[in-house]
Amino acid sequence: MEIKKVILILKNEEDEKIYSFLEKLKNKKNIQLKIYTLKKDLKFDSATFVSEDLFETINNILEKENPDIIVFHKDRLDPFKMIFTKPEYIKLAQAYKNQKFLFLDPSIENITKIGVVIDFPDDFDFTNFIKDSYKISKFFDSEIEYIFSFHEEYYEYALKKTHTEKEAKEIIKSMKEEKIEKIKETLAKALEGKNAKLKILEGEPKRVIPYYMIENKFDLAIISQSLKDVSHYIENIEISIGII
Repeated sequence: MEIKKVILILKNEEDEKIYSFLEKLKNKKNIQLKIYTLKKDLKFDSATFVSEDLFETINNILEKENPDIIVFHKDRLDPFKMIFTKPEYIKLAQAYKNQKFLFLDPSIENITKIGVVIDFPDDFDFTNFIKDSYKISKFFDSEIEYIFSFHEEYYEYALKKTHTEKEAKEIIKSMKEEKIEKIKETLAKALEGKNAKLKILEGEPKRVIPYYMIENKFDLAIISQSLKDVSHYIENIEISIGII
């Protein structure tokens, strides 16, 4: 994945920091940055207005442009309101599953620390995802960390129905080692020997990993539409999100 053409959709004046952030990147990385607004009276240099409707604007962009990635703001989550309505960025992620997105916090100034979520079905080859996430880290000149969580209690509960406690623990230990080894092999293959920082956590991945990223002050979470429970990750991650 090469980032050469970026489309930024601005909703309101609160998105000015995102605009400034990408303008700096444009000059630094020599990318093509095109601006679209959802308000006719929203004034930004060389901005294009299509419609106040986000989805109509996106469809127009996809018809006329060939963006490597589309950038939109990430609403701050209000758990109570999410019971009744989904934020726009979640609707976009669900509606355009083949499109790459960056959903950025409106207060963003820098992206210096990126966390990459690894939580795929066992038979899924995520080599290209690792390659693309690494390229994004280089694009932002950021530190990158690959994050995996093993949910031991989940397997333990299931195995104890058919095995002794000792047998269950031995099987779980072997499963964990196999999963970690597969991740390490995939990292080595995708990054061709480049150093990769892998963090192993314990607990339910879709809850533990988002919390870890908040606690350790990551700026951007990179996820894939092929993750297990991807919708939960999109809803649970509180920082900026990249979907590739």
